[in-house]
Amino acid sequence: MSSRPYVSKSAAELEQIVRNNSRSAAELRLVLAELRNRKTLMARRLADEVRVLLAELDDPPTQRTLIADLFSTPAAPIEKDRDVLPIRIAAAVAEKIGFASHQNAVPILRELEIHHEGEAAYRDLTVHLSANPP
Repeated sequence: MSSRPYVSKSAAELEQIVRNNSRSAAELRLVLAELRNRKTLMARRLADEVRVLLAELDDPPTQRTLIADLFSTPAAPIEKDRDVLPIRIAAAVAEKIGFASHQNAVPILRELEIHHEGEAAYRDLTVHLSANPP
């Protein structure tokens, strides 16, 4: 078997494989391994989705669980007894930054998505973002 069995599949085909195998941890891990070799926004979003599915298979979510995968780093462990909002955060960030990026005002954060995955409706919410250094 090839070390990358899905190398010839498009992102849309990989998405369909995920949909058809959402309860198969082994298949999801193969797709995630392939997605780690891809840089498109669609591939990163699908990788986030696969991570969530794998987390749910490994540890089924409680009624109110926070799922965060910000900047593709592992989130801190979630305290199961804590009351948190069912929110998923995804971001597209610059792959490399340096002095020239700063001098040319290249944005580090290119896209930020906040997904509410609960049933309750919220209104008049405010999101505060800050950077250090500004």
